[in-house]
Amino acid sequence: MLPLSFFSPHLLHLCLCLALYANPTLLTNSKIKNKVLKLELFSLLLEIEQAQGQDRTEDIADKQKKLANNIKIDEDAAGDASQSVDFQGDSAP
Repeated sequence: MLPLSFFSPHLLHLCLCLALYANPTLLTNSKIKNKVLKLELFSLLLEIEQAQGQDRTEDIADKQKKLANNIKIDEDAAGDASQSVDFQGDSAP
């Protein structure tokens, strides 16, 4: 399987559009799951920075509010199908 970075942004956008057209609920549920994981990670990173002496109080509150909203959406969709993506890559920026 080719890494996601192999594909151009335009091709990736086209694939996402086709997936959305085919079944919007699957893609929406998947995007919410991804947002929850991403917001949990960013919240943790901000808490680490806060513990190291940087003032991240406002940022943490913002991320926690977004996280709570997305968790609510995810809980409402509990049991509904979602689309998984087989991604093999690294976490390097």
